[in-house]
Amino acid sequence: MEPFKYREELGIYREIRREVRNMRIVTALFFAVAYILLAKDTKYFYVPLLLGIVFLLFHILRFSSPWIPIMSSLLLNISVVLNTGIQKSPFIFLFLIPVISHGIEREPNWALRIAVINTFFLAILEVYSAILGDAFGIAYINGIIVLMYWLSRIIVKTQGSLLSYAIDMEKKAYIDPLTGLYNRRALEKYINDMILNKTPFTLLMSDLDGFKKYNDTYGHQAGDVALKTFADILKNSIRSTDLSFRYGGDEFVIVLPGELENVEFLYERIRSNLKKNLNNINISFGLALFPKDGNSLEEILTIADKSLYREKNNKVDEIS
Repeated sequence: MEPFKYREELGIYREIRREVRNMRIVTALFFAVAYILLAKDTKYFYVPLLLGIVFLLFHILRFSSPWIPIMSSLLLNISVVLNTGIQKSPFIFLFLIPVISHGIEREPNWALRIAVINTFFLAILEVYSAILGDAFGIAYINGIIVLMYWLSRIIVKTQGSLLSYAIDMEKKAYIDPLTGLYNRRALEKYINDMILNKTPFTLLMSDLDGFKKYNDTYGHQAGDVALKTFADILKNSIRSTDLSFRYGGDEFVIVLPGELENVEFLYERIRSNLKKNLNNINISFGLALFPKDGNSLEEILTIADKSLYREKNNKVDEIS
């Protein structure tokens, strides 16, 4: 089970998307001035201006579908080019901007998708130039197509590498390096997301009894091996829908979907596997349910912690 959508969580991408959207809007406004000065006497002067207003509205309103702003920018660019010289238009390079901006703002492959769409229209202009025998138009459009192709490839490779690196770093921030389990930061995020979505769950907090004595007797290196072994026991004892976390030290947490008041079957399975692998260590458990035992992370953890230490204290009383 993968509880964390790393791509959406990376703050760097939120900032990049915001900057790219701002760039498109500001660029459109500045080029509108150049267009007005160049095409003010043309027959269909107002068509690109109207499409430009639609383009700005789509970007300000931020529609969920990526195709709406993409198609609006394509129609705007086509209208500007057709109204300012067709194959000789000084604005043909504007077809590069959606490739760059959407390739950076969205998933890397968007650069290639938009490049293919733009190439279709540019190919029509190239055929038109060939019919007119316009060598300049053919060379100019070919240059734009080649540049667009290489830009899209560079963006795909660069974005892919950056995304892989960022996801890897984000995953490491959520993983406990010793045990390979999710860490406390991941637990807090996961639980808060479940509480926000009102998803019922059962939280088990566990503590290794006598672990300090085990460390003192066998050394910290052996203690680390014991923690790794117990982490593997947890992974092999829970279901694919459950998640295990290292909360800190020798405390571990298991989160199970749904409110399960009777989890003795899981306790016994973990204790049995623990006895087979670490005979000198026992374990205590604490239980908390959401939403029955609380409506916040702090309340749920507090209930589980109190439940855990009640069990540990009962063991002490039984021994005495």
